[in-house]
Amino acid sequence: MSYRSNWNIQLPTNYLKEVVSDILEKEKFNPASTLCSVEKVSAGPWVSEIFRVKVCDSNKHLNFFLKCLPQDVSKSELLCGNLLFKNEVLFYKKVVPAFEYFQKEKLPLDSPSFLAVPKCYRAETDGKNDFIIMEDVSNRGFVDIVNNKITYLPELFLIFKEIGHLHGLSLALKIQRPEYFNSMVNCIEETVFNQNFFERMTKKLAADFYEVLLLHMKNHYEKDNIYLKKFENWKNSAVDMIPKLALGDSSNEPYNVITHGDPWVNNFMFHYKNGGDIPDAILSLDFQQARYTSPATDVGRLLFVGMDKSTRYEHRDDLLHCYYRSMSQVIREFGSDPEKIFPFSALESQLKKYSAFFVFGSLFNIVQSLNTYEHDETGFIGDGMENVLNSIRKSYQKITRYCFLRLCDVIEECVDRGYM
Repeated sequence: MSYRSNWNIQLPTNYLKEVVSDILEKEKFNPASTLCSVEKVSAGPWVSEIFRVKVCDSNKHLNFFLKCLPQDVSKSELLCGNLLFKNEVLFYKKVVPAFEYFQKEKLPLDSPSFLAVPKCYRAETDGKNDFIIMEDVSNRGFVDIVNNKITYLPELFLIFKEIGHLHGLSLALKIQRPEYFNSMVNCIEETVFNQNFFERMTKKLAADFYEVLLLHMKNHYEKDNIYLKKFENWKNSAVDMIPKLALGDSSNEPYNVITHGDPWVNNFMFHYKNGGDIPDAILSLDFQQARYTSPATDVGRLLFVGMDKSTRYEHRDDLLHCYYRSMSQVIREFGSDPEKIFPFSALESQLKKYSAFFVFGSLFNIVQSLNTYEHDETGFIGDGMENVLNSIRKSYQKITRYCFLRLCDVIEECVDRGYM
């Protein structure tokens, strides 16, 4: 008997239906009593279609998310959807298992996992049937906080700690298993800053965004204001620096790590014990922009995207030390010396060296989180690259006052710290 006989709606392709059936068979669901409920979830304007699948039989239940390329192939190709999926599939199929095997090899079997990600049931990419099937962690009480304009301090500490774990695992594996680590890194491809996509889209968006922001700043600051002058000089060279900083320049060794790539609050979920206000666990999501480069590209984004000025002023050092302690703990438990591999003093120099990368990402992410894209349920309005660009441009052409002041706070601090 087929599992599909009791589905309430269909998945996009027959292949995906067979994949889900295979998973149910491996999880030992009874075809005679299995009921499957499939609903499409809004995925926003980007490059995925997402379905929530709920399965139950007379003895158990299982919920998971299925993320796949959109059926509109033209939009997927415009936004390099296959490349994004390829990177994330690589992360779940190669990077996560490598880290888990390394931990089991080096530490006691009952040691808690350093890498907190949902269970991946299956992930494939061939340019046509690209998909990832992930555990629905809401069953375990995890929730997102994507509607928050800022991230609260307890959540921030957990995020910095988790990113420290990821970077520590990367550094430890690189030091102790260099050949294996390098073979894994060589499979990672740059997504949004590869030469083709950068020239077609990212560079144009960055240049346009900086011009819009500069116009706002000229109306806000006096003509000879130091922040205005610094930003205007910086923006002229910063855009062309971004691809090189994304690619893990060999001159930056031994500090390069496998990064998350897109570490803002939308890509983390939190667990709150007994409905309280303080999270006690975190899970990381969405590794489509994972890359091999400086850890500062993740840390810098974390400092500016979800954090307001007062929080940075009071807790910046505490959060950086939280990150470094977490990274050091991992490296030390695997038998290496973190002070030799990545001393704390190197963190600030890395932040200055890679500032052009994370400042652009931070400014753009702030606009993403505080302004609204104009798009329909299946993607951006219109067809073709220019329509995609124009849809994104609308998100920053009408910057709200609150959003603009957040951007100014970031720019002023980056000038004061020598990042611009």
